[in-house]
Amino acid sequence: AKSNNIDVRINNALKYIHENSNKNVSISELADIACITEDHFTRVFKREMSCTPVKYINQKKIEKAQLLLLTTRMSISDIAFELSFDNVSYFNKIFKQHANVTPSEYRRKYSK
Repeated sequence: AKSNNIDVRINNALKYIHENSNKNVSISELADIACITEDHFTRVFKREMSCTPVKYINQKKIEKAQLLLLTTRMSISDIAFELSFDNVSYFNKIFKQHANVTPSEYRRKYSK
């Protein structure tokens, strides 16, 4: 049976992703933290987390964006910028993939 203990190399990478969700985290940085090649890192990560590192990083960014949408009056473009997205339309696209609504719909729907 597979234990619940995530591969320690991946755990270190996850910690780094969580602490740097406002930065552009690259796979090469994460592979360095894990002390393995990028290819190997991506393989191990997918095995452990059932998704690609990029998808996981984006998911964490979107979770942070959701929080900012609900707890601040920051504009959507400021939030995108804050989370190191290159442009707002890309941010909107990724947000919608993860949350099934656009950032503005999300704010309208869930803001008190």
